[in-house]
Amino acid sequence: MKLEFRSLPPGEMERDPTQRDQFNNDEVELVEALVRESIQNSLDASTGGAVEVRFRFSVMEGKSATRAYEFLDTNELDKHLTLCGLSPVSDTRSVSILVIEDFGTTGLKGNWNSWDQGPFCDFWRRMGKSHKGGKSLGRWGLGKLVFSSSSSARTLVGLTIRDNDTSPLLMGQVVLKHHELADGTRIDSHGFYCDLDDGGMQLPSRDASRIAAFNDLFGLSRVKEPGLSVVIPFLRSDVDSNSALRAVVTNYFVPILFGRLVVQVDGARISAKNYGEVALSVANNDERLTATINFIDEINRIYKIAATLPLELPAGWARSQGDLIPDVDAVRTLFQGGQVCAFRAPLKLLRKDGTPVASHVDVYLKKADVDVDAMFVRRSIVLSAEKRYFRGKKTACAILAEDDGVAEFLADAENPAHTGCSASAERVVARWRAPRERLKEIRDLAQRLYSLLSVDVETIDKDALFDFFSVPSEDGARGGGAGGEKVDRPVMPKVSPTPTHYKVHSTDRGFAVVGDASAPPGLVVQVSVAYDLVRGDPFAKHHPSDFDLRVGSILVESDSADFTPKTAFTGIITSKGGAFRVEFSGFDMNRDIAVLAEVKS
Repeated sequence: MKLEFRSLPPGEMERDPTQRDQFNNDEVELVEALVRESIQNSLDASTGGAVEVRFRFSVMEGKSATRAYEFLDTNELDKHLTLCGLSPVSDTRSVSILVIEDFGTTGLKGNWNSWDQGPFCDFWRRMGKSHKGGKSLGRWGLGKLVFSSSSSARTLVGLTIRDNDTSPLLMGQVVLKHHELADGTRIDSHGFYCDLDDGGMQLPSRDASRIAAFNDLFGLSRVKEPGLSVVIPFLRSDVDSNSALRAVVTNYFVPILFGRLVVQVDGARISAKNYGEVALSVANNDERLTATINFIDEINRIYKIAATLPLELPAGWARSQGDLIPDVDAVRTLFQGGQVCAFRAPLKLLRKDGTPVASHVDVYLKKADVDVDAMFVRRSIVLSAEKRYFRGKKTACAILAEDDGVAEFLADAENPAHTGCSASAERVVARWRAPRERLKEIRDLAQRLYSLLSVDVETIDKDALFDFFSVPSEDGARGGGAGGEKVDRPVMPKVSPTPTHYKVHSTDRGFAVVGDASAPPGLVVQVSVAYDLVRGDPFAKHHPSDFDLRVGSILVESDSADFTPKTAFTGIITSKGGAFRVEFSGFDMNRDIAVLAEVKS
């Protein structure tokens, strides 16, 4: 099994892997992305029970390092690294490695000697495409780049045993960029440690002696158990054991505490039984992380005790203009008293074909002594970039999207690194109706709840202004009345306002004109809307490039009334009699909206 790079035929397009920055940026460090991708793939391949993932860091020196150079064909590897502007590795005296192994999984199933849509081909032979769907944690087919990115030589080697085939399969990959040899031969970006068939297709080795030598050289735990073992040689210095352990604790607390996952990092075993103990040792007196871990422990206890299931929000919570919470004062008192407040918000999602999907998300809120990052969890993975949508001060917050429907919806909206969501992502637009509105509802929910609960509980104190407005009596005591002639207050006539029969309400997505039950049939209300300005008349200065009511750039939904657009920024609402609602959405919510609604005869 040698390192083989394919030459590109004349005219074939060059396809360099350009997405490495997705996995090492301000939102997620490389070691965190590596831990997330490894565990995510393993959970997706679960056989149904608990999955165990092991991370082992080590350094090979002396004879073992020499054997590693031979196995990795470093003379050939160095030639391609140099042509791509990377440092050769043969000059190093030691080989830092990371071994990642999973158990309780299916292994990389599918055809190994031909093309199909199975996991083996997805992992080794595809880039930017995945056949995962439904409840799977991964979608893009780019995540595996993080394995080669963690190696200074852009190299990984993998051994898999499938649960339907006990023959081990050994294969490796070097992910560089397109380059040219001295004779002008164009070389593909991907090289393989492999055997070749007669047609030049890269095949895994099935040679028992070679596989045994690989296991012995890199110290694999796998004997005959199904699963995947990945070796990353020439490990980058910024990928280390302590950072990996911290990434496990902060990103995968849900599957660990719910008994779906066990993780080992250099012998430190993290399970549901000892998660709190290990996590607090990782926190090492970090106030923010300690507060987060204690909050996670409380969420876990609430989740497992039926008597404290989350408070169910009303079905219409997403459009509600009033309190989302029944008996809000009682819940507010609990929150102000430092209790965890848990809520379940029902969701109604619509697939592109119109099929409704009933689902829900859970929100947990608790006052904290320090500012902590909000946790947005889609099934078993923390979407770290989504924390920016919660702005509560000194409040621990967790949004758990565990239910199948919302988990699938969010997975389709996620970016390749699984750190955040986009309503314009190709998959979510192709598979779901109104993804922008649904995603905004989910993102804004925790902030809306916090805004309700963080208001101080109202109490009546009759003596609150006593010292300001009391008047001394003649004997020096408080409470005496002022002297002077008594003057009776004039009787003011009562003025009855002209009934308008409607009000304008702001919404999370725009605004709504809402009529009351007394609205007569045929009531005509002219609505004008524009983005507000610091100076000048916003309606006079409105431009159709901002939005145009006539061409549907703004979504208008009406109930018991008709809406007819007249200009780019005006339209007519005609009531059918009684209560009605006309809602306008799709505006740029980073800009203020000016609305004028007036009755027309």
